[in-house]
Amino acid sequence: MTWSPELGAAALALSMAALALLLYLATTTHARFRPVRHSFKYSLFYLGFDIDALDAAEPARLPSWLFAHNRSALVSLWDADYLSPTIRSKLTAHLVAFGYSPADIGRVELVTVPRIFGHAFNPLSVYYVHKPVSTDPSAGPSSTDPSAAKGISDSLLLVLLEVNNTFSERHIYLCNPHTRLPNTKPGYTGSFSTNRSFHVSPFNNRTGTYEADIVDTDMGKLDVLINVKDYIDTTTTTTASSDEPLNSNDAKGPKESTMQPASKAHIHLMARLYGTSQPLTTGALLWTLAAFPLTAFLTVPRIMYEAMRLAYSKGLPVYQRPTPYAGKQDAGQTIVRKLPDAFQRVCQDIVIHHLTARAAHTGTSLRLVFPDNSYTLIGSSSPSTTKTPPPSLYISSYNAFIRLVVYAQRPLVGLFLAFTTGDAYASRADLGAILALLGASPLTSQQQVARAHVAAYLAGQLPSDAGELETHNRRYYHAGRVDAKHGVGAAAVATVCDDNNNDRDGKCELAPIDVAADPSWPAALASGLYLYRLEEGWFKTITKFVDNGEPWRVAVRAHDHAAKVSQSLTAAAADALTEMDELDELDRDVRDEVGLLERERRRATHFIACASHALSF
Repeated sequence: MTWSPELGAAALALSMAALALLLYLATTTHARFRPVRHSFKYSLFYLGFDIDALDAAEPARLPSWLFAHNRSALVSLWDADYLSPTIRSKLTAHLVAFGYSPADIGRVELVTVPRIFGHAFNPLSVYYVHKPVSTDPSAGPSSTDPSAAKGISDSLLLVLLEVNNTFSERHIYLCNPHTRLPNTKPGYTGSFSTNRSFHVSPFNNRTGTYEADIVDTDMGKLDVLINVKDYIDTTTTTTASSDEPLNSNDAKGPKESTMQPASKAHIHLMARLYGTSQPLTTGALLWTLAAFPLTAFLTVPRIMYEAMRLAYSKGLPVYQRPTPYAGKQDAGQTIVRKLPDAFQRVCQDIVIHHLTARAAHTGTSLRLVFPDNSYTLIGSSSPSTTKTPPPSLYISSYNAFIRLVVYAQRPLVGLFLAFTTGDAYASRADLGAILALLGASPLTSQQQVARAHVAAYLAGQLPSDAGELETHNRRYYHAGRVDAKHGVGAAAVATVCDDNNNDRDGKCELAPIDVAADPSWPAALASGLYLYRLEEGWFKTITKFVDNGEPWRVAVRAHDHAAKVSQSLTAAAADALTEMDELDELDRDVRDEVGLLERERRRATHFIACASHALSF
């Protein structure tokens, strides 16, 4: 047989197909060392895909009914499950944000569990990004960060870890020369360290670091070892009292209120995924499906089973799910956030309707930024036609809308709780403009009295202890009859706000939110609030939280924060006012190293300091 270009092209296609699909028979192990010991091990399989050769490999290697790319089949890989719209384009965009150039990126192998019968859940997917094959050895790096473009081996540029949690959120961690440790663990291609910044387990906060040891899959095996180190366990570590000067809401925090890990040498948790590779053929895939028929369906049940063992058999307390950090965090970034549920969407519609009406009434505008960083401009002005940008209200969690609707007759209280929990954020200047849009009266000449009243009013509207909490909740979370005049829970909140909105004793500090402007809202709110309370009752019954951090007690904690600010203003008014005027701008993200109560205190103080310049009572 003589050689021809057609034969050469066919041989190239076959070689690409051989590289495009690999099968990894793998094992995953987890071991927790503190504060209780717990471990498990499961067998499973992963597939390795050359993301650029998927479509070429599909007809060359596997029948279309067995495997397909972006089509239904017994086993399928969908770009939408990863970095959509296409894996290559989205991966390139993320790497460019980290300082790379598209020219730096060569072959990419994605190691993951594909959809089986249309279903899959991947706690971890791994991207092995190789350097491009260059015919010009003198060509230098083209990235904006030449040191990163050198890569972590002769052929491997970097490794990207894509982590998913059970809340449908997704985060990426970058393993490259910047995060590489000086010494590589024997047997591995590289060892890396990066700050933890994503909520995965309800039994862990986001403190500490991930130390990842990784083997290049070109060596014929899969091996990713991850150790959690420098972890701050608040089940055994306490912080200093937060009875300290007001000027302490720098995100780094004062030394006495920032917790420290017990030992940097301690490993809090270990997770490892390892296995060997082989070419993926029709026979090999069918055998694997027969040997592991339920792999894709058992991942979430296994997670729930191990969580129940930790919570009920070993008594490990849980952390409430935090709001994801905003933006890029060192070598990581949350790229997919939890979508709003039906109740949150209704509350969002109500709040946007209210903001739109207020903007029209005041002739102002507002930039409302959602958790995924998309935004809507409310009001008449446009950024292209005004020199001064409109104030921005950042919604970090859709629960912010629920808090505002629950306190529809007391929007200032709802906004205060949303800021205290980190569900919402605005800078000092923007918050003043937002409060003015919402109906705040100009500050009177008696600034000292007005500022003290802001904190005192907020404290007075919230329950001071567990005994008052249930009465407070029945008042505001009432899910019974909905009245068109007073909105949700008329029987509970009709007496909360006088119809006369001119009294300035704090009964109607901002314009009330109309929760019945749309005929469909009242019924949706009644059912949503009922389910909201039902879920809260379920957690009260079965769950023990860390740091007295029960989500349903946030109103009590917020009361305590506001009361302490009020006491400071009353006891030393002149000094306290000076401190409040000189408070540093609070960062949008206050990291978990600070502790739940201290994070909430800083946010509450920030809100009161800002509101004090916009409100009079």
